[in-house]
Amino acid sequence: NVPVTAYLQRTWTATDEHGNSTTCTQHVFLKKATLMMVEFPKHRDGTQLPALQCSVQNPLDFHITGYPMIDSVWMDNALSCDLIVAYNDQQVPICGGSRKILRTWSIFDVCTEDFRIFTQIIRVVDTTPPTISCPANMSFTTYPSVCTAEVYLPQANATDGCSGATVTPSWQFGNGYGPFSSVPVGNYTVTFTAQDGCNNASTCQM
Repeated sequence: NVPVTAYLQRTWTATDEHGNSTTCTQHVFLKKATLMMVEFPKHRDGTQLPALQCSVQNPLDFHITGYPMIDSVWMDNALSCDLIVAYNDQQVPICGGSRKILRTWSIFDVCTEDFRIFTQIIRVVDTTPPTISCPANMSFTTYPSVCTAEVYLPQANATDGCSGATVTPSWQFGNGYGPFSSVPVGNYTVTFTAQDGCNNASTCQM
């Protein structure tokens, strides 16, 4: 039921070393691609196919997210028999670097002026905690008149591939960087917690 747009007749000739030959004719029919032949890419929503990992997989890499195809071959606007492909992305923030992409594919038939539209759902998720590096151990000197000290905690370094990371130190005298007054003589453990916009967290201690 698909209309034939071109016909090619190809004649093959086989000749042996004595000059004997025979021929056969091959008939090649070229059919026009139609809108109903288009195979749209599957959702990368974590259900139909796995969601993308933020900072690891690029949602603009169509080898990862998929592309409209005909007979399992990518469509090409220069070669797809008058079918034109276009897409538009709408991004919906989820948290931090995580987001949902609604990719609307439009296929237009320039011969019939018909079209098909399909919305592909692509989720980009952030499940990787930040990388944190604690400062080196430190010593503080007490005041001469009393056996207590005032302590300012140093900064820890943290990076995150999808969004910024917030670092919070905590120990038995409270949270934050201080100043903490009247800290008695002793050894204390400070825990630094780095948290990204999607509540992924990692810790280190000094």
